Amino acid sequence: MANGTLMRQEGLWRAADNGNLEDVRFFLNSGAIINTEGQTALFLAAANGHTDVTKLLLERGADPNLRSRGYLPLVIALEKEHWADALALLNAGADPDPHEQFPSPLGKLVKIQTPLEIAAPSGSIEIVAALLEKGARVSEGAVEFAIRGCNKPVVRALVASAPTALPRNAIIPSRCPDILRFVQDKP
Repeated sequence: MANGTLMRQEGLWRAADNGNLEDVRFFLNSGAIINTEGQTALFLAAANGHTDVTKLLLERGADPNLRSRGYLPLVIALEKEHWADALALLNAGADPDPHEQFPSPLGKLVKIQTPLEIAAPSGSIEIVAALLEKGARVSEGAVEFAIRGCNKPVVRALVASAPTALPRNAIIPSRCPDILRFVQDKP
């Protein structure tokens, strides 16, 4: 990258990281590249819950499925419970069900949690419904995470979507009597 281009790029990243909407707009209008390999402004905005910046970047053509240092913007938004950013990313076409694997130091493939598994324990029912609507597949892991999080509305939604995903040997926390009754009532 030429020196001026690099300065614009770094300015865009810094502005997105800090949630400075006007500076993001300035750097985009100055020619900063929105979709770059290695680091993306969209990832930085979503990671920090700067929803207005996330939406602007998406409106200007940011790819919601472009990785930043190996991670997806949707995954980081869900991990940090930035629900509005996650919804904006899903509505812009973020993959709701990436099945990611990466090599461990021992050379074996390790599966990364899906967005639904990340959102299930503490996620809002709105996020889980959006993930399901966009095509996320329900796994036993997602249901088990929702059970561990005592998230009854999410457990109900997941089981309604995929009745066979209810783990038969799930450990139900004693602080979740409603979930225990719900699971016991299932055939």
